[in-house]
Amino acid sequence: EIDINMVCPFPLQTQTGRGAGLLRTPDIVAEIFNELKKYPNVKFSVKMRLGYDEKSQWQQIMPILNDAPLNHVTLHSRIATQQYKGDVDLYSFRQFYSEVNHRVVYNGDISTIEDIIRLKTEFPNLYGVMVGRGLLSSPSLAWEYKKDLRLSSEQQIEKFLMIHNKLFQFYESKLQGDSHLLTKMKTLWDYSEPLIGHKFYKQIKKSSNIA
Repeated sequence: EIDINMVCPFPLQTQTGRGAGLLRTPDIVAEIFNELKKYPNVKFSVKMRLGYDEKSQWQQIMPILNDAPLNHVTLHSRIATQQYKGDVDLYSFRQFYSEVNHRVVYNGDISTIEDIIRLKTEFPNLYGVMVGRGLLSSPSLAWEYKKDLRLSSEQQIEKFLMIHNKLFQFYESKLQGDSHLLTKMKTLWDYSEPLIGHKFYKQIKKSSNIA
């Protein structure tokens, strides 16, 4: 299986034409997708955004997508220059969903079970829902959805700490000094605010030593 990345929004990638930067060059996308037809034994999929700097850029790609041998297409309904800021564009997602010939996976701002249910209700033919950053703040989210359970906030924090402590122990064994360890851990702590509240989140983010 090969998943083609036309979604990464970070300038280090997009400025060289990779990731979501490909959405500016339909001719290169067409060249890549023509190659897929030579490998019928490989299952290809695509993850993409609405565009690089315009939310209509997917429309230039659509005929190429529909002609390609794809198992599914995952759409993150933002443009690359937004990165992860602002709201997802459900109106544009709805347009994309109605025009693409392939199975569609939704991606973007899934943080609760209710978000998943709402999407599956509004788009009943979705092939799937991809949860990314939502699993960093709520690691039990997919499990709760599958089991149709709702964990208490205390239980959710317990699940978060399971991942947190494993990651902390790993970094602690590899890194030297509080500064390096804090820099690494703060990338995870960025997602903890919904669980622990703003007051404790601010205290943790301001920390200058492990103690």
